[in-house]
Amino acid sequence: MSIAGDYKFHSILVFKGDSQTYVGPEEYLNGPVDSEDPEYVSQEKAERLAITQMFIRVSEDGTLKVLQPVPATVSKEELAEAIASGEVMEEDGFIYDKVQKWEERDGVAYYDTGMGGNLLDEPVDSWTKLLDEDGYISYMLMRFSK
Repeated sequence: MSIAGDYKFHSILVFKGDSQTYVGPEEYLNGPVDSEDPEYVSQEKAERLAITQMFIRVSEDGTLKVLQPVPATVSKEELAEAIASGEVMEEDGFIYDKVQKWEERDGVAYYDTGMGGNLLDEPVDSWTKLLDEDGYISYMLMRFSK
């Protein structure tokens, strides 16, 4: 099976009281918002929609991109300016801010999180497995599936 391809948003980890669970797009979009302020609720719903439209593109050339829709509040001029400055890049109408690397090691795909360094004077490898035991790409609190 080829690792390359587009992985769409599958679920996000949400906290409910003392527990946490993954919820799919529908439940996430329609879940409660911790505010009565209509403007805040509207912004939160828009952000949730954008998150559910994100996807991860894993390419044969060893690159990985987290693509997201252009926010509705960003004008074409602002987007062009951000692209020209190198702040973001655009692909297929979606934006991303960096290109990450992935590679196969002994039949297992890994990607460079960019979060290496030292922890308690011990080196920390910035590379982690690309797919979890269930075949999802876990990225921040989200899971993506092919």
